[in-house]
Amino acid sequence: MEIVYYGCLSFRIKGKNVSIATDLLGKVEVEDSGSVFPIQHPGEYEIKGASIFGFSTSENNICYLFELEGLRLFHLGNIKGKLTDKQLGEIGEVDVLFVPVGGKDTLVPKEAMEVISQVEPKIVIPMNFDSLDEFLKEEGDGAETLPKLTISKLDLPIETKTVILERKSG
Repeated sequence: MEIVYYGCLSFRIKGKNVSIATDLLGKVEVEDSGSVFPIQHPGEYEIKGASIFGFSTSENNICYLFELEGLRLFHLGNIKGKLTDKQLGEIGEVDVLFVPVGGKDTLVPKEAMEVISQVEPKIVIPMNFDSLDEFLKEEGDGAETLPKLTISKLDLPIETKTVILERKSG
């Protein structure tokens, strides 16, 4: 699986049979052999072996849990606070967490670290930021910067690791 960052909340998650795109408005598109399936509302969806579970955390935010190729990827959207115990129970184990860290109408770095501690993912990918200085100071363990992340279940680290993806244009 390949993950590419386009800035803000936008990613492309490309699997063998399906590709998932997230955008800054909280919408998701799943593409399968040229057909595009837009998802704009909370709910449970199954498309070509990809499971998608979306739930609201506020009036203007939907979080999405993607299950694809044995990996569980959790996109927090523009979440503004910690997850509830009920929400944590619903999402279960998370391999890759996309977390906003910019502090503009979303989590400030300290709050982002609290959510990361709640979720306990294997990989953290920060999003929706102008600068990562404050987040990296809070994170403290160092981070790896990559143009894209290529990952499989076998590649997951034992301890939580932060991966900064370079913004790709287009």
